[in-house]
Parts: sequence; C-alpha cells; structure tokens
Amino acid sequence: MLAFLLRRLFFAAGTVILTAFFAYGTMRVLRPEQYPGQATVADLFSDVDRALLHLDFGGACMFAGCPSIKQMWLDGIVVDVMLLAGGVVFAVGFGVLGGPWCASRRRTRSARALEGVATVLYCAPVYVIGLGVLLLFAPPFGLIDLPYFFDPDSYAPPLENPWDFMRSMILPWIVVGAPLG
Repeated sequence: MLAFLLRRLFFAAGTVILTAFFAYGTMRVLRPEQYPGQATVADLFSDVDRALLHLDFGGACMFAGCPSIKQMWLDGIVVDVMLLAGGVVFAVGFGVLGGPWCASRRRTRSARALEGVATVLYCAPVYVIGLGVLLLFAPPFGLIDLPYFFDPDSYAPPLENPWDFMRSMILPWIVVGAPLG
C-alpha cells in the first residue's frame, strides 16, 4: 500500500513538473518577443524553478503600470471565494430540492426529465454550460432577454455595490452549482 502511494505521489509530482515545462516552454516558443535577449534552455529551467519552488509567477511585467500575477491573484481572490461559496449554496439548494422531488415521483416523465438534465449538467464541462448560457441569455445575441437576471455590464465589487454584485453573480453561481447539484 505504501509503495502504491509513493508511486502515485512520484507520478503526480512528475506530471506537475512536466506540465510546467510544457507551459513555460510553449510560451517561450510562441511568444519570444515577450522575453528579452535569446531564450535558452537555462532560462526555461529558471522560469520553472521560480514558479514551482518559489511560487513566483511573474514579477514586473514589460508594460509600465501592469500588476504582477501575484497581485492580480490577490485582487481577485475575494470574488473567487464568493463565486465558489455561491456555487456551493446553489448546488446544495438544487440537490436538496431536486433529489426528494425525483424520489417522490419515481419513474414519471418529469422525474426522468429532471434526472436527464442533471446528468447532462453533471457530465458537461462548466465552460460548455457557460457558453450555452451566454448564447441563450447574453444581451447582444441571446435568444431570451433577461435584463435583471443576466446583465454582465452591471458588475460592481461586493463592498462597493452589493445589489449589482449579487445581480451579476446569480447566473455564474447557477452555472458553477448546477453540476454539483
């Protein structure tokens, strides 16, 4: 059992390291103008070392006034946590309401329909569901116009304008929570 666990950890670490080399190497090959001087293999090893061992995902960028990746991550962590929390609340709500409803109506068409929708939402990647929701509800090209339910231009930070924040996050919460529900 211990050998199995150690082997799995070894392969997991190898996968992370190979993924980092692939990501940084691809960027160096596809966007060489982003790196001053000639890009060498030693520079690639330096990038991976900084990212994996020092958690430094980029310092000062080439353009004046643009924040580092760490600063962008710190600026967005509050909204990311609120997206996760809202998605979990919607998922629990969907599961608590949908499960007993289907259990009380076993083998009916409506229960089978809800189970089918739940299966599709569970199996489909979130970005596919998100794109479908955009194509269905987005104001410029959506089929159904829901101005208060889907208004991407109304976003405001949570402490600045809570109502606009809630209104702009309802649909992302549903998209995140639907597969879990």
